[in-house]
Amino acid sequence: MSAPGHKLEIGLLNEIRGLSAKLPPLPRVVKYFKYRVVRAGDCFLPLDQQVMIVNHIDDMCATLAANPDAVDGTALRDVCMLVMSYQYAFRPGQIARIELTDVRLFSTGAVHVAVLLIKQKDNSQRIRVTRRIKREWGPLFNELVKRRENGTMQPDEGVPPRLLFGLKPLAVSRAIMELTGDLTGEAWSPTDLRHTAAQRLADSGISHVGLTEFLGHNSDRIANVYFDASPAQAQRINEALAISPIYSNLAKIAKTKTIDKAMLLGLPSDQQIGAVPHGIPIAGIGGCNLGQSLCIKNPVLACYTCSRFMPLGEPEIHQEVLESLRPVVTEFAAASRYNQQSHAYAQLKTTLDAVRRVVEELKSESMDEEQS
Repeated sequence: MSAPGHKLEIGLLNEIRGLSAKLPPLPRVVKYFKYRVVRAGDCFLPLDQQVMIVNHIDDMCATLAANPDAVDGTALRDVCMLVMSYQYAFRPGQIARIELTDVRLFSTGAVHVAVLLIKQKDNSQRIRVTRRIKREWGPLFNELVKRRENGTMQPDEGVPPRLLFGLKPLAVSRAIMELTGDLTGEAWSPTDLRHTAAQRLADSGISHVGLTEFLGHNSDRIANVYFDASPAQAQRINEALAISPIYSNLAKIAKTKTIDKAMLLGLPSDQQIGAVPHGIPIAGIGGCNLGQSLCIKNPVLACYTCSRFMPLGEPEIHQEVLESLRPVVTEFAAASRYNQQSHAYAQLKTTLDAVRRVVEELKSESMDEEQS
């Protein structure tokens, strides 16, 4: 026999169900909550984490150029999928359906990828759109196609060999989340990357029609959500992607974590940055999350443009670095070695610009704190 309290609970539950059945539908409310994460910005990658992703893709390109054998097949496949998701906002299903014949490689180094538009109400509109891969990232796809064609990379079991990445949609999603988790400390889904890419374009001034076409939608109704979300992110997002050369170095450095002297001295010696670039001893400028012994780049000269660099929060120290390295530029000019194609000169020029912007940013933050 049921207890009286139990009967009362059942009665209340039935009454609630009866009332809810009489309530009119609320399509506007449901529609609003459908895009709540976009309106709230919960699905957008923070600026510093976007920089980490871009830096990882750049680093993979550099490693591939130096020694193709140093990049294993899984890492190569995953970074290419990350490009398709992060830069071009494709869904896992679209990425998984890309075929080897959909990738066009040109002698100029250009790479075009055709991708099927899915989730269309009308099957006749399920066409393929072509995206041009960023020129600097093209070698990644060249190498992937090469390995797939020569058989050194095999698709997963049950996946047709004609598919470029050789994975099912769920595996694509899992691989991207694992990679973003390793890079940023937080796993981001392809949907999050898609929202972030759309918001970047909305912030940068793309038209409603342009964003609708980019996302592969039939209506600009969804595109409106991104324009409503935040026009205020434009400058910060563009900086993270190095869209604006003026702010590219500042985005990579000033938005990373700064440390004080106590924190710097508490780091292991391998993580305390020091070197003698061009014969100039420089130390105490900050720390490195990775450690100099594990870094394949030049200390000091590369640190200021690296997302793992934690600059010391004292502008005077970086001002000294700036003054110390400036004479080297004069030396290059005096020796008639001014050459825009010179890797050493380009690196030095980039470093000087980055140091200057770190100094400006730290001074600006100091002034803001004094005024607050």
